[in-house]
Amino acid sequence: MGLNVFLLAFLIANPLHWERLNLKVVTYLLGGFEDYNIWQVGPQSQLVYVLAGLLVLVGLTWLTFYIFVPAGQLLGACFQKHPRTIRAYSVNIAGSLVGVWVFQAISFASWSSPWWFATAAALVATLVWVRARREWLAVTLVGCAALVVWLGRDPSWRTVWSPYQSWPCARMW
Repeated sequence: MGLNVFLLAFLIANPLHWERLNLKVVTYLLGGFEDYNIWQVGPQSQLVYVLAGLLVLVGLTWLTFYIFVPAGQLLGACFQKHPRTIRAYSVNIAGSLVGVWVFQAISFASWSSPWWFATAAALVATLVWVRARREWLAVTLVGCAALVVWLGRDPSWRTVWSPYQSWPCARMW
């Protein structure tokens, strides 16, 4: 899990600012689809660019998928070993609610991306400590992902973080 988080953060944040690793051009690469008229200008409409964009999307989706698979396997194994499955599931639901509240609090506080990864590293560290296992490499990699995301920012841009679907903004009118 830790390696996938680090690799995904590295690819998206591009901390070394390599032009060839700029994944912000994926929308341009996918501009050659017939019903996608927004970016359809110049050479981006060629089949090679569309295939490159699809390849990038498949790679990012694959990495995202394999960030969550180990957590799901761990959870399934814990459910299987627990003598009271309903109680374990209830604790899981309570943990999910706490996670949603933490997500809402971080969003409302307008924390930037490196702080999200640092929070994830702290949560992974708590899990490793509670399980009393020597999986500190995962904690280190997720912590390094926070550093990579911080290094990948463009200091010339002013980024304003707003709360994601906070209560006053998410009302349905």
